[in-house]
Amino acid sequence: MGDRRPKNSVLLAVGLVSQLIALEEALHIAVLAPFVETAKALQRGVFQTLGYRRNVLVETVSRVQGLTTDVTIYVVPNTFYSWSLERRLFNVATSRARRNTIIITDKEILNGPQMDAQVRRYMSQLDKEFSFVVESPVLRGDRLLGDSSSGATQRID
Repeated sequence: MGDRRPKNSVLLAVGLVSQLIALEEALHIAVLAPFVETAKALQRGVFQTLGYRRNVLVETVSRVQGLTTDVTIYVVPNTFYSWSLERRLFNVATSRARRNTIIITDKEILNGPQMDAQVRRYMSQLDKEFSFVVESPVLRGDRLLGDSSSGATQRID
């Protein structure tokens, strides 16, 4: 069925925002989600961890048309892919950034049948050229760590 408040994706997004801010404090970052529930979970995670920052926006895609940021993180929960990957919504989510767009999603997303053909081509190209898997992120203390049981630990701190 899926989860509109995916804990692992929220933790990964929080870790990415933390690292980006640590690298460049004035960076304008948008963390976007297709659903209100996902956006609220992301808001809790980001703002409880980093506090309120004027240069970090966490919102639904439908509320940010016309927005431009340095970096956009689009969190696609593993439910209702047909909505999250709808061509116009996906275009708004992935065209907000001047510098980088990061898409956080389940690694099985390309196996889903309900996806616009253009979005599928874009995601397939990303999968071939530049994608990576972070296995089961968990929060330990103030660090985001990958699950070491898979043999590959991705450390983001």
